[in-house]
Amino acid sequence: MNAESPPPMQVSLIDWRPFRRNSLLGFASVRVGALVIRDVTLHSSNGKRWVGLPAKPRLASGGEVMKDERGKILYTPVLEWSRRETADRFSCAVIDEVEREHPGEASER
Repeated sequence: MNAESPPPMQVSLIDWRPFRRNSLLGFASVRVGALVIRDVTLHSSNGKRWVGLPAKPRLASGGEVMKDERGKILYTPVLEWSRRETADRFSCAVIDEVEREHPGEASER
């Protein structure tokens, strides 16, 4: 770590549920300070891994779930980081915790 880089984000893993589908590797619940975030998603594709914050399906005015032209459900973020650097630090911290507590479950196969 150099003088310009922020310290690693402190994240505690509460729960990990492996679930492989497309880029998705599983779901985690984590604690960041006093905040508990449930159902963050851990993804891997093309040699890159990242963590997504919870999202909810978009609903049309009639209450039906909206889908794109390929039939995939559209989602709206529930939470979002104000800076990309913070999102990246969060992803690294969550991935590190999953790897530490569940070796091999956070890797692409």
